Amino acid sequence: MATDLRSEDGSLYGIVITDKLYSVGDLKNTKLYPKEEEDGLDFLEYTPGIEYRTPIMTQISIRTDKNLDAEYQDNELGFAGSVMDIDLSDSSLGASDAEVYSINKLGIHAVLFTVRTDGPMNWGIESGEIDCCTAFFVYKGVEYVYMGGVSHDTMKAFLNTLE
Repeated sequence: MATDLRSEDGSLYGIVITDKLYSVGDLKNTKLYPKEEEDGLDFLEYTPGIEYRTPIMTQISIRTDKNLDAEYQDNELGFAGSVMDIDLSDSSLGASDAEVYSINKLGIHAVLFTVRTDGPMNWGIESGEIDCCTAFFVYKGVEYVYMGGVSHDTMKAFLNTLE
């Protein structure tokens, strides 16, 4: 799904692309139910695996140069995103286990942290909230967020597959 980001005057300053079923890892018995209506959601039925309790979702924010500033120069990690606003000091978020991880293949750092959530509706979690690892980084001016019911070690292994 793609969503336009517009300023108050209606100018396009970016696009957010989201795939809530991006990587299924070792999930078993996966069955995708495509959305029945144009504004509906694809739904994935699955049995949790050993490493993946849920799929890993992705959200990619692509911004025009109009919105880029010093916080994104030289692929440095920044927290200026209008979509992802991370404040790990805010205990109401339930974020824990925060760490900075080097993705050597990309030459950048990602922030990883854990949140308790029932995830997107597409995941079909009905038994309450689970621990989900979120990874956030900026690469070549594009902001990436990955989240899933996986451990930090599993998320790191996933991030190491990115090229």
